[in-house]
Amino acid sequence: MLGRVAALAALGGFLFGYDLGLIGGAMLGISQAFNITKASTKEAIVGAAKLGACFGAFLGGALMLRYGRRKAIAAEAVFFVAGPLVMAAATGPG
Repeated sequence: MLGRVAALAALGGFLFGYDLGLIGGAMLGISQAFNITKASTKEAIVGAAKLGACFGAFLGGALMLRYGRRKAIAAEAVFFVAGPLVMAAATGPG
């Protein structure tokens, strides 16, 4: 049991780092598309992605405790679809 928990925690850490690498690579395109030159704006975009992941983990856990896994996963799927649609429709970094 402890090995399984440790393996899942390690996998979560790996995916968190992988996500950080992806947003870092995406910043090249985002910077060019929106003419972002200030480092603080780039840092805010990367930070917002990580902050969203943190709050999403807490929200997902709370939804699962209250409504069960299936309903929580269905509700979270809405965010996984809506998030990229909102980002695709964005006209600026804000």
